[in-house]
Amino acid sequence: MTETLVFDVTIPRRDVGEAIWVNSFSRLQSEYKLIHRHREYEICFCPDDVGTYFINDREYDIAPGDIFIVNGNEYHQPILKNPENNGALVIYFDPESIPLHARRFSWVHAFLHSSNYGLNRIGKHQEITSLMLSLQDAFESKKPNWAALSWGILSHILVLIEDHILSNDERFFRSSIVESQTRFNKVIAFIKQNLHTTICLERLYGISGLSKSQFSLQFKKNFNCTTTQYICRERCNRAAALLKGSNNNISEVAYLCGFESLSYFNRQFRKRYQMSPTQFRSRY
Repeated sequence: MTETLVFDVTIPRRDVGEAIWVNSFSRLQSEYKLIHRHREYEICFCPDDVGTYFINDREYDIAPGDIFIVNGNEYHQPILKNPENNGALVIYFDPESIPLHARRFSWVHAFLHSSNYGLNRIGKHQEITSLMLSLQDAFESKKPNWAALSWGILSHILVLIEDHILSNDERFFRSSIVESQTRFNKVIAFIKQNLHTTICLERLYGISGLSKSQFSLQFKKNFNCTTTQYICRERCNRAAALLKGSNNNISEVAYLCGFESLSYFNRQFRKRYQMSPTQFRSRY
């Protein structure tokens, strides 16, 4: 394995407070080298090349014309086999800055839970591709109304992504019905953003606006597990991603994923994957 960097990045913006950024067809790496995460949500269009998209503990094949979605704070890296590749068109956006009239629970749900269900790959979608190119034009035009136009286009893209996932995967449709309480959106986003730190359950109760007993009952009803079990599962998923795609040693992986001790990490990881972290890395 070549030397791999795993790091947090800050998406550049032209202006303070700017909530959308478009990266236009920059050439991508041809090997695992720059595994990263950022708080913004991401939509990526790979027009011409083949390769692999690494997202959390999953790897997706990339075919020409494929579109992918990545939730905020998920470790990821697209790898295109040809070093002279034509790159990708990437849209980054901050969900907290979306205008109120454009906010919908269901498309947020699509991003938050896509990696849990293996649904990051949208595949080829002509209408979404066309809209992404239109969004690129709006962003690069720098016209006075570019932000309003961009939000309108992005809202359309998000609805199409939601419709695509709901119409192509029954598991996700059932989950969307079960997880009908929008108050858990911010809870899940907070958990994913803070997996590397100690997560105080009282903070989650405050975010949801529920009492401890109500929160525990509703969370288990919606996610079929306790909050502690959910956090541990997400930490194990992130650890699996780092074990597959980085050179960090086992102790570093445990630390980056918020486990307080190596022995606890080994025990929980084995429980989830039926093998130790060392065995998992050797296999993958």
